[in-house]
Amino acid sequence: MSAGTQIGTGQAPRSRTRGGNLSELNIRPAGKANSPEMDKYVAFSVVTMFWLLVAIIGFVVSYRYEERGIIRCCVILTAVCCYLAWLVTFLMQLNPLVGPRASQKIIYGIMTYWPNSFVHDQKDP
Repeated sequence: MSAGTQIGTGQAPRSRTRGGNLSELNIRPAGKANSPEMDKYVAFSVVTMFWLLVAIIGFVVSYRYEERGIIRCCVILTAVCCYLAWLVTFLMQLNPLVGPRASQKIIYGIMTYWPNSFVHDQKDP
C-alpha cells in the first residue's frame, strides 16, 4: 500500500481545501490593498475623522445658542472621551497580551483544591 492512499479504499486522499489546490484559493500576498496592515490604518483614519467631525460640527452648532461655552465644552469633551475609549481598545487589540500558560498538573490542582474555580465540572453558585 502506498503512503498516499486511504486505508481500505485504495484511493488517494481528498484535499481538505475547498478549491482543491492551494493556488486556486486566491490568497493575496501581504502589502496589497486588502491586507490586514492596510485595514488597521483605514479603521484608524475613519474613526479619527468621524470623531473629529463630531467635535467640529458641535463647535460650529454651538454658535446658535446663548450658552456657547457649556455646549462647546460638552460636545468636545464627549468627542474626546469617546475617541480615547475607542483608541485604547483599538491599540490593545493591535498587540494582545497572551494569558499565563499552565501545565496539566496545575490545572488538576486548581480543579481539586479551589472549589470556586472556573475549571471544574460542577455548577457555579
